[in-house]
Formats: sequence, C-alpha cells, structure tokens
Amino acid sequence: MKKIVALFLIISLVLSCSKEDDNLSKVIEVRINLSNTLDYQYSIGGNYKEDDIIEITTQASHYVVSELIVTENGYAFYTYKPQSGYLGADYVEFTSEKIIDSESNQTQTNTYKFSFNILE
Repeated sequence: MKKIVALFLIISLVLSCSKEDDNLSKVIEVRINLSNTLDYQYSIGGNYKEDDIIEITTQASHYVVSELIVTENGYAFYTYKPQSGYLGADYVEFTSEKIIDSESNQTQTNTYKFSFNILE
C-alpha cells in the first residue's frame, strides 16, 4: 500500500511540474512620459492566430484611444491617445496568451503594465 501511495505522489509531482513548464509567462512594465497632444503605439509582436487571446484587463481612465489591434496577418499592437488637455497619470494593463505548441499545449502569457505620465 505504501508503494502505491508513493508511486501516486511521484506521478502527481511529475505531472504538476510538467504543467508549470507548459505555461511560460512574463510581466512587461513600461513607464512613458507623453505630451497630451501625442499618440503612443507599442508593438506587441506577430504570429497571433485566431485561438490566441489578447485583451485589455484594466482600461485607462483618461483616453480618447486605448485599444489593442491584431491585423489580418497576426501582427498585434497597442495604441493610446490621452484626453485633450489632460495632465497627470494614467494606467492600462493588458494580457496576451499565445499558443506556442498546440500538441503539448504550451502557451506564452505576457502581462503588459503601462504607466503614463501625461505632460503639456
């Protein structure tokens, strides 16, 4: 009986470790000083497919434009334009989850955190 329990624990440990390895993740923090008359655009990268997820999780508060766009060829970027006349801080956060290998179910998850300092 002890051997069965030990074997079960070893199998559980191996499976839990392999699941952690299946998901790669990182956090990208960006601080931007931006004139309130300018737009900002950030390239997220390419090779996004239909099953990949890219979404804003915390929307900016003082914006005219704050959006994620994925083009037909799979290229993704974020665009921000502050409200006219606004001075101060703004913040947006978004995530992207891209399937790296569908056979092994491996994904790459990135969290982007943008802190804007809007200036004259």
